[in-house]
Amino acid sequence: MNPELTTLINQIGEDRVLRVLKRHTRRKPDNARIKLDELRKTGIYPDCPELAEILPWLEDMQMVDRFGKPLRLQGLEAIRSKSRKQDIVNVRAVLANYLYCECRMKSVDIGIQLGLRDHSTISHNLGMFRDTIGTDKRLKFINNSLNEWLDSKNNLSDSQ
Repeated sequence: MNPELTTLINQIGEDRVLRVLKRHTRRKPDNARIKLDELRKTGIYPDCPELAEILPWLEDMQMVDRFGKPLRLQGLEAIRSKSRKQDIVNVRAVLANYLYCECRMKSVDIGIQLGLRDHSTISHNLGMFRDTIGTDKRLKFINNSLNEWLDSKNNLSDSQ
């Protein structure tokens, strides 16, 4: 037997050591964490019809940095990147809010679609969106842009 383990058993008792060992060997990672880890390894995103529906709006949207220069990444590639540029973060927050409120997607699934992010990151995004939509003009502009695009798309489909 390992001398360190023997010393530990002598100090705190065998049954206590066994309880701790059992507790730590029983723990299993949750399904969401396993799913995210597998997707990160493959780099392949599952199909998402809700996101595919608004992809034309996203592709047309011109994201710029604070100096007005177009960003190197555009469209879905930019949203799924690890970029922390304010425009990309704002679009990500608007998309998370749309997918959560309008499409009733779970935060785990939204996180997977928006760049393999954790559900807690999406919850933070949603909270940030709710807190700042009233004061942040750029966030409000992006949100209104998406809503207008969706309204025009629905009006076109209604008239046909």
